[in-house]
Amino acid sequence: MSTLEQLQQPEVVQGLATLAERLKHDLGKYVGLQARWLPPDAGLQERREALVQDVLQTRRGPEGNVGAREVWSPFEAVLLGHSALPGGGLVDLAGDPDVVTLRTRMDTLSALRDEAAVHRLEAEGVASAMAACADVATACRSLVRRARAQILALSPSDAED
Repeated sequence: MSTLEQLQQPEVVQGLATLAERLKHDLGKYVGLQARWLPPDAGLQERREALVQDVLQTRRGPEGNVGAREVWSPFEAVLLGHSALPGGGLVDLAGDPDVVTLRTRMDTLSALRDEAAVHRLEAEGVASAMAACADVATACRSLVRRARAQILALSPSDAED
């Protein structure tokens, strides 16, 4: 288990950056999208409906809907070293703070397996699930920023010429 900053191979970090960009788009962008559009005074039912779309219908398309857990699963496999990064290479970032946040918050969201589960949530549960969505989005953005910074840190400096 390591953190992103412990990775020292530029090609591995580049593969991780590519993966992080896709994760940010595929999950981070959509997992809380509907909730972000709600007015501050939105009622409980409106908030539940936003959660249904954000968590259970994260990716919508002609082939049907895919939930956040299903979107996250292949990314998690790569981040834990069970599948290769884009471009090859394996990493185990189970100890990385952003990956820990993603796994923890996705576990929270995974409890919402169907619309009935979402509609049973009281106000506190809805707020907790929406906070988990926001944390996932934040962790995705952070992983991208940190991967870009690590690429720069590993790049040869012009001052060395």
